[in-house]
Amino acid sequence: MSRFFYIFTLVSLVFFQKLYSAGHSGSSGVREAIYIADSLIDENQHKMVLPLIDSLYALTLRDELELETDLLNWVYADFYFSLDKYEESLHYFRKLLGKNWDTADSEFLGKMARALNDMGIVFYRVGKIDSAIVVHQKSIEWAEKVDNGQVLAYNYNNLSVLMKERKLMDEAIENLQKSAFYIQEIGDTLGLGFNYLGLALLYQDEGNYSLSVDHYLKSLAIFEKYGNELEVMLVYDRLGRYYLQLHDGEQAKEYFDKEYNLALKTGTKRFVAHTASNYATYFRNKGMQDSAFYYYDKAITTFNLTQYKKPLIKAMKGKGELLYKSGRLSEAILLLNETLEIAQNKFSGEAIAVYGKLANIYLDLGAYDKAKELAEKALENVDVEDQNLLARIDLFDVLYKVEKEKGNYEKAFGHLEKLHVNTDSSFNQEKRLEMARVEYDYHSKKEREIFELEKEKQAMEFQQEIEKAELIRNTIIIITFLSIALFIVSFRSYKRKIKANRVLAKQADDLALKNQELAEMYKKEQALMKTNLEEKDRRIAAFTMNQHEKDGILKKIDEKIQVLSQKNKEIESAELKRIQKLVKSNIDTNGSWDSFVHQFEQVHPDFFTSIRSQYFNLTVNDLKICAYIKIGMDNKSIAQVTNLTLNTVKSRIHRLKKKMDLSPEENIRNLVISIN
Repeated sequence: MSRFFYIFTLVSLVFFQKLYSAGHSGSSGVREAIYIADSLIDENQHKMVLPLIDSLYALTLRDELELETDLLNWVYADFYFSLDKYEESLHYFRKLLGKNWDTADSEFLGKMARALNDMGIVFYRVGKIDSAIVVHQKSIEWAEKVDNGQVLAYNYNNLSVLMKERKLMDEAIENLQKSAFYIQEIGDTLGLGFNYLGLALLYQDEGNYSLSVDHYLKSLAIFEKYGNELEVMLVYDRLGRYYLQLHDGEQAKEYFDKEYNLALKTGTKRFVAHTASNYATYFRNKGMQDSAFYYYDKAITTFNLTQYKKPLIKAMKGKGELLYKSGRLSEAILLLNETLEIAQNKFSGEAIAVYGKLANIYLDLGAYDKAKELAEKALENVDVEDQNLLARIDLFDVLYKVEKEKGNYEKAFGHLEKLHVNTDSSFNQEKRLEMARVEYDYHSKKEREIFELEKEKQAMEFQQEIEKAELIRNTIIIITFLSIALFIVSFRSYKRKIKANRVLAKQADDLALKNQELAEMYKKEQALMKTNLEEKDRRIAAFTMNQHEKDGILKKIDEKIQVLSQKNKEIESAELKRIQKLVKSNIDTNGSWDSFVHQFEQVHPDFFTSIRSQYFNLTVNDLKICAYIKIGMDNKSIAQVTNLTLNTVKSRIHRLKKKMDLSPEENIRNLVISIN
């Protein structure tokens, strides 16, 4: 919308406030102002909304306007909901619970039904499934009173998701059918997209992967058409993870890249975090642990900012498993215990998997009693039906091995039987997935055959175009000969042609001169741009070296203070510590690289993206070396700023050349500098 609209809206709200303060507008003016404030949230005008609704809230409380106060509680909740601040959102949503609006008008009831639907979504996202179900059912009651088909459709669609979470597939399908009925009744194409999405999720849970992907793609087409960016990112996320299951990592990464780019464009932190978690799984499958750890850390940090707990738990669990497989057992135990604290009570389905991983670690450490305690605790206190088969297999496998080690063969045999039952189920699940892989390979083969046929068709069409061009060329030759004959016959026409040619020749000379001038200007501009770029690179290198030298001087001062303190015990130790603290506070141990990257990307904004796309196996340390080479630093300077020996830097550059498939004769500096 235009800036004029927002200025008009602001003036209108102030006008409503003044009228109401004077006692002339009544509740209708305030209510209209509230609706405008909510529309501004949809336009992402958050800075404008908060002071306005604060002002309106004071008015409604002062004059005891209960319905308008409820509307404002909904707007506050919607405001924080749009920012992914779920606890703050629920603070205001909870004020709407237990309210009776029987005497309210239909427009107000429609708004409240929508508010309760949104409340159910927030409850779901914080892991309170039962509360979400209750709120959606209450929303349906109010929506039925005013016959609001759209709100009914969305509620039934959301209830379907909740029933799926509870493994109640019949109820999930029933709710989805009710949602489809209202969608068709009101002709809501966008709602049909949500319905397709719900069906895709159900088919995926039932192992019908082909139908699941088909419905994901149908929903994606609708969401892209209507610009529903959040839902588009959700479908990208699901399709990417599906292709990971099919072991098609590159196809999966294409969807993850789309999801990540859209998340950055919209500033949606939770999908930035989702994509980081997906990237971590992708790199983990490829055996690239450094990259996997990097993206797990990014996902965990970003999820912590969003209050979105369930995917946070999965990311923490994933990193814990990777630490465990990397042999870093103490770190894995620490992280998984932290994960368990978050998962317990709210996310029992995730908790059982964490218990299983911890039990396996203690089993490897030979702490059999602890391993048994964790496995039994998981099976006693967590509903195993809430979790996947692999988690159950983990637990029974731990108990079997523990009892076997202790010589309790009867108990071990009992756990082994349960292990076999769950392993058989897992095998059947994997068979369905394998069938999906075969079907996927078949369709891929068909697509390749169609592509080859299309190429052959295009080749034939190209050949026809060549033949047509030859025919036209021959026709032109004949016409040219006829023209020459006529030209010779007609002397007057010949003289006019000569004159015209002279004019054209002069114009061509003028044009050539102008082109030469433009070429010279272009060369000068390119030379100036190159000089500016080299100057900026020299400044970055000088800044980096100066920062390193400053930190080195401060560290030497710190060492000398320590020596002085040991030699001169009579000197006031508190004063020395104060000086030492001042020195250490100025030593930049973490910010140097971040500061370097900030300045570097101002000059070479696409460098890291470009080099990662060409050499995806590069580590963070490899990228640092490339960046220093890019700005023209020699090996000695690189060794100084990275606190490495010159031989170590040469060794790292040698390994870097291998990763880039460069021969010993090829110059890595020329290659890195050529990357834009």
